[in-house]
Amino acid sequence: MSDEHSEGTGTLARCRDFIESHADEDIGIQQIAEAAHVTPRAVQLSFRTHLDTTPTAYLRRVRLERARRDLQEARPDQGVTVTGIAAKWRFASASRFAAYYRAAFGTPPSSSLARAARRGRGSGAGGRGPEALAQQRAAPPSR
Repeated sequence: MSDEHSEGTGTLARCRDFIESHADEDIGIQQIAEAAHVTPRAVQLSFRTHLDTTPTAYLRRVRLERARRDLQEARPDQGVTVTGIAAKWRFASASRFAAYYRAAFGTPPSSSLARAARRGRGSGAGGRGPEALAQQRAAPPSR
């Protein structure tokens, strides 16, 4: 393995670590480059060479994965909305977020949220989740 290759993968690792640690912040190529101690062009080259993508596309994918997790873990009583999740993960446009989400996961974000809501209602505890169901079972019967 050449020094150039290991240097490139080190750059990529630093970039990926920064993106994954700061995905909920307003970051771009300049901040990623500064965190990796390289130029923006070196960041672009590293992503293109090793992952066949761009830093921006990688950041978008990380944010989409996190948004998906939030939508899937949402509970109905939390008041979670697709627009709120999109904003949390720095998508300025809810419609653009929905298009990216559908392209990445084959379903609209509203479907993921609706499935989470159905799971919450299907718990047998009024949609309040497993903790409420356990408490309900432990409570003495009412007369």
